[in-house]
Formats: sequence, C-alpha cells, structure tokens
Amino acid sequence: MAATYAFLYANCSDLYERELASERNHSSDGDYSGPRNLDFWPKLISLVVSVIEEDKGIYTQALNQ
Repeated sequence: MAATYAFLYANCSDLYERELASERNHSSDGDYSGPRNLDFWPKLISLVVSVIEEDKGIYTQALNQ
C-alpha cells in the first residue's frame, strides 16, 4: 500500500493527465506540478480517491463473503 501511494505522489502530474484529465476536460498547463504548486494537491487527492474507489469496487464482494 505504501508503494502505491508513493508512486502516486512521485508521478502525480503524469498520472493525473493520463488517467483523469481527459475525463474531466482539464487542460495541461505544462508547468512543473510539484508539491509546492497548489495544483498538485487537488490532483493528488483525485488520484488517491480514484484508487480507493477502484479498490472498493474490486474488494467489496470478497470482503462481504
């Protein structure tokens, strides 16, 4: 689990643009989106929420048995 979230943190901008930006019609501004940039944090939160939702969908039936 720590590796997953470390990967999300390290590759936040690339993953966000590839996975979520097309769904939400956000455009890439091409700037560095590191932790000191305010745009970084909503992107990271969106990625974490998407991972949690995906895991919930996958593991809910197995845990309910």
